[in-house]
Amino acid sequence: MLDVPVEIKLLHRRVARERSARKEAEEILNQKSLQLYNVNKALQRSNQALDQRVRERTLELEKAKIYAEQQAAVNKKTKERFQLAMLASTVGIWEKNIAENSWYFSARLMNFLGYATTELINKFENLSFIHPEDVKKLKKALFGHIQHHQVFDVECRVLTKSGAYKWFWIVGQAEWGTKGELVRIAGSFSDIDERIETAKLIHKMAHFDHLTQVPNRGLFNKELDELLVTAKQQGSSLAVLLIDLNDFKSINDSLGHSAGDALLLHVAAQLKNNIHQHDLIARLGGDEFAIVLSHLNSNAELSSSCEKLIKGLKKPLKYNNSSLLAKISIGVALYPEHGLDRGELLCNADLAMYQAKKSKFKGSGFYVCQTQLIERQAMRCKIAKDIYTAIKNRQFYMLFQPFVELSTGRLNMAESLVRWKHPVMGEISPVDFIPIAEESGLIIELGELIIEMVIAMTAELIDTGALKRLSINISAVHFLAPSFLVVLKENLAKYPNVAQSLCIEITESVLIDNVELARSVIKELHNLGLIVSLDDFGTGYSSLSYLQLLSVDVIKLDRTFIADLDLNNERRIITKAIVELAHSLNLSVVAEGVENSRQLDYLIEYQCNYIQGNYFYKPMAVDELATVLADCQFIASWIKEPITLEKQL
Repeated sequence: MLDVPVEIKLLHRRVARERSARKEAEEILNQKSLQLYNVNKALQRSNQALDQRVRERTLELEKAKIYAEQQAAVNKKTKERFQLAMLASTVGIWEKNIAENSWYFSARLMNFLGYATTELINKFENLSFIHPEDVKKLKKALFGHIQHHQVFDVECRVLTKSGAYKWFWIVGQAEWGTKGELVRIAGSFSDIDERIETAKLIHKMAHFDHLTQVPNRGLFNKELDELLVTAKQQGSSLAVLLIDLNDFKSINDSLGHSAGDALLLHVAAQLKNNIHQHDLIARLGGDEFAIVLSHLNSNAELSSSCEKLIKGLKKPLKYNNSSLLAKISIGVALYPEHGLDRGELLCNADLAMYQAKKSKFKGSGFYVCQTQLIERQAMRCKIAKDIYTAIKNRQFYMLFQPFVELSTGRLNMAESLVRWKHPVMGEISPVDFIPIAEESGLIIELGELIIEMVIAMTAELIDTGALKRLSINISAVHFLAPSFLVVLKENLAKYPNVAQSLCIEITESVLIDNVELARSVIKELHNLGLIVSLDDFGTGYSSLSYLQLLSVDVIKLDRTFIADLDLNNERRIITKAIVELAHSLNLSVVAEGVENSRQLDYLIEYQCNYIQGNYFYKPMAVDELATVLADCQFIASWIKEPITLEKQL
């Protein structure tokens, strides 16, 4: 048994250990409590963060839900619009999903082509419904798009279920994956059959003659150019034929345009029937046709071809109660002999055609262009160009040939005659340059220059006191032109006393151009104090009724009447009758081209008023004319009987 102090001491130790243990336990407890507190705080913060995340995510999900609902509504409307558009669309849609190996065809496409889905899949797979002539270009467009991303866009003919081919415009667009692989391809078919047919009709209307249905001038020019390119490459020859119907206008005028149209149809058909398949025929306009003959081997073959064309038209066309016979003139130009391009060949064929027309009294005929003809035309073109220069530079000059008045022997009237001394070619005859001036449209400018020169000279000659009148030759074209009277009045205004001393000479061609206009111009000339003479009377369209209608003052008998007056009794009878009839109409008569005394004797006997010709005076310059007039010489020895007329010049 332990004594008390020891026990107390042990007790104290025990108490101390317990206190130490309790204190250590309390410290541990405090530490754990702090840790628990911190953990609890962290947990609270984590819960709060989690709650915030949940709230945010919930809000996002709610927004996503709302957006999804909105997109679903949009997609629904889009799908509805797409379906509506598909129903209203005029195109048929197709799609090939390569990943799923599936096809889609719209109802419109199936309606277009008439095939069921399984049939369409087969047609698309092997392109068996594409026209054989169009398969190559379709494949080219498709492969070009897939391999090089080129535009897939092609027009081709597609066989429909009904067995008919129709034109479609096929377009497509492919879609590629991330690795460049083809995922799908889709496109459309647009029905363009009506547009293509309309385009064909428009092309036909633009390139074919509406009446005869042969190519028109535009298509002819295009195809001739292509043929010339081929001929040049191959070293071959061509023949260009221009064909004109002779006297076609008379058929239109007498039987009407329907008869003319019937004849044109007949001619086109016969010409077409008498050429080869590879030859070209066209109607250039009016009554003019053109043919191009290729693969010619000889001139004999060319002649045979032309004769065949003429022979094909020898049988008359029965039209109502009439028989219409087509007579044609054919002008031929050869490539390369007569031209290297279309312009040259047509121009030279035209020259040849007018040569053929010169023998149209024989009926139909043809003429092959000659080098001399081309050279002559080139010279005419050069002269036409030089005429323009000559007018501007006033290279023309005037000569004068007096008239002898048979009743008195006086020289009181003269005709002005234009002359041209070319700086290189020398003197060129009016017979040569006047027709060229008319053809080139320069005759009016030349006529205006002549009016200006003659009126100025007339004023000088009047001062001699011997000249009564001076005549000016005016072409029919110039006479009927609006500028004629204007220019004449302008020049007369410069010389007020000249009008009474002028005579305007016109030819008979004004009678067929515009009688009423000619009558009006003559009336105005009379009002101005001028007189009018009808030149070359008896050579063309003369009619004494026209003489009264036009109120001319003088007629000039053409030199062809006078040339054999002393040799031909019939000519004398006609000449005498014309003079007597003219006198009965109170017209004076001038006989031109008097060359000998026997002709003069007859004209004196017939009481012709005036004579003109080299037998008395050749054309002379104005100074010489002034001298002749100043002499006032009489030719009384030729006068047998005095001639009295109420109307003298």
